[in-house]
Amino acid sequence: MTIEEVEEKWKARLERERKARKESERLLENKSAELYELNVSLVKKVEEELEKNREKELIVFQQSKMAAMGEMIGNIAHQWRQPLSAISSTASSNIIQLELGLTNDKDLKKSFEDILNHTSFLSSTIDDFRNFFRNEKEFSHFSIGSSIEKCQNILTAIIHNRSIQVVKNIEDIELFNLKNEFIQVILNIIKNAIDALSNIEDVTKRYIFIDAFREDNNVILQIKDTAVGIPDHIIHKIFEPYFTTKHQSQGTGIGLFMTNEIIVKHMKGSITVENLSTQIDDEILIGASFTITIPT
Repeated sequence: MTIEEVEEKWKARLERERKARKESERLLENKSAELYELNVSLVKKVEEELEKNREKELIVFQQSKMAAMGEMIGNIAHQWRQPLSAISSTASSNIIQLELGLTNDKDLKKSFEDILNHTSFLSSTIDDFRNFFRNEKEFSHFSIGSSIEKCQNILTAIIHNRSIQVVKNIEDIELFNLKNEFIQVILNIIKNAIDALSNIEDVTKRYIFIDAFREDNNVILQIKDTAVGIPDHIIHKIFEPYFTTKHQSQGTGIGLFMTNEIIVKHMKGSITVENLSTQIDDEILIGASFTITIPT
């Protein structure tokens, strides 16, 4: 083979390689363009799904608030029944005594003071309920103890009517977080405990224990009842949306889901549940125990 033939052969080979490389580059550019378009499309779909999830979460949250509103209206009725009855009785008694001429300034003053105390209680109660439904998401300093006390005050009538004993062991701790949402969480867990304890026939075994303490850089809050506990085969599901152990007419299944959402997403904490035993006198009682951990 002559030198010219060898050169021609190499030129042809180089030309083929050049064309093959050019074709590869063209295909690579096409694939890159396709991948870019796919990436843009995926980003758009992710954003759309995130927006849908935000809308779903908002709907679930609103449903939770509406369900809570219905329960709170019932609680208002319980809270107000006794003081309204007392005001009515005091006023009626004073009218009769005035008509019979049996009253005096001292008795009248005492009656008016009682009425003022009852109306003050009604006013503070409605303030508590109004604050519960505010959609504030502002971080502020608040006392764990006073927040739990406020929750207990809101539910005091129903707790008393169902013969439930509340035992508290709460350290004086101040937290910087979402106060109103924290109160919503505590109210929901205590209300669930009240509902569960209402099924315990022996009223002497109806207890709610509330403990709060500081551990390292966290606040630990434990709310425990003696209502037998949650069945093992469903306890891992109770924070799922729309899961409920109650009859359909009694529960929506969104309370504990929203409780978990508030603690984890809004307050950057964690919440767990387990069944624990508690010794009362010489008897061991079992119930559900919710543990909330919130960073300080």
